Amino acid sequence: MQSDNRLDVRQVHLDMLEEHPVYSELQILEYLVCVDFLLPEPAKFLSFESIKFLLNMHPVFVIPGKQDKYYCIGGLRTLNIARNSLPKVDSSIPVLFVTGIKKSEIREFCIFDIITTSLCFSVQSPDIFCKLIGSLPEELKNKMFAKKLGPTSMSRMLNVSRESIRKWMQKPLKNS
Repeated sequence: MQSDNRLDVRQVHLDMLEEHPVYSELQILEYLVCVDFLLPEPAKFLSFESIKFLLNMHPVFVIPGKQDKYYCIGGLRTLNIARNSLPKVDSSIPVLFVTGIKKSEIREFCIFDIITTSLCFSVQSPDIFCKLIGSLPEELKNKMFAKKLGPTSMSRMLNVSRESIRKWMQKPLKNS
């Protein structure tokens, strides 16, 4: 993003947000946004507080769109999680409104959003995720997840067997 761009925080209703048309041009988009999530249904497992925290830590970047709508040009994964996790009524989310961005920069912004988040933030495998969750203090797990996480709920969340969860939980997370 160029240094002459400005960012302003705004509250925008989810109904007013659309993906920028550039995203639909990217043939890899559907795979990266829909398939690459470790949690296919975050709302089933994450607490409301976790979703709000995610929105603040990984904001949605928007520019003006058509007919009083806003186009998402960054944070598309966060936007999809918010859409699938927050109640449909009165769901406004914080967004970063980008001003001063050139049309020629928008495509690059969208591509960087999808590719860098996939490369940098995708969990390698369910066993690593399971070990990460297992290393958290109970108090934090209770705050982060909608339900208590035992082997059964973790196996449902990760779509693996309870035996796999138990096996992974026995092995400590190794420091790299």
